[in-house]
Amino acid sequence: MIKKYEEFVSKLQTATDERTIAWEKTSGNDEYQAVIGGSSVSIKYHEALDFGIGISESKTYVSLILWNSKGEKIDEVRAEANGIDYSVLHKLYESARRACNKVEETLDEMLAVLEVAS
Repeated sequence: MIKKYEEFVSKLQTATDERTIAWEKTSGNDEYQAVIGGSSVSIKYHEALDFGIGISESKTYVSLILWNSKGEKIDEVRAEANGIDYSVLHKLYESARRACNKVEETLDEMLAVLEVAS
């Protein structure tokens, strides 16, 4: 991944962890999008089977996609499961998914109810 993307992903991760940006589910499966300024970024988890030449092989990767203010895809970075950038992008994907689905807030609410019940 080029240096500018490394910096961008790092700042996205921080903003996601601190809940200073809002992720929303897109119409695509396993894809989340955040609006930043007049543009947006989406992150998507891909898992598919390749049935070529009688061999089935899992192709797992995460892609980070940049969209301009017109909603046009302008760039995409992919990291395959065995690649060096995969863990960084997969961590961001999981953070975006958890933030969008309010996983932490739901757990906190459930823990509070259980605390009162015990």
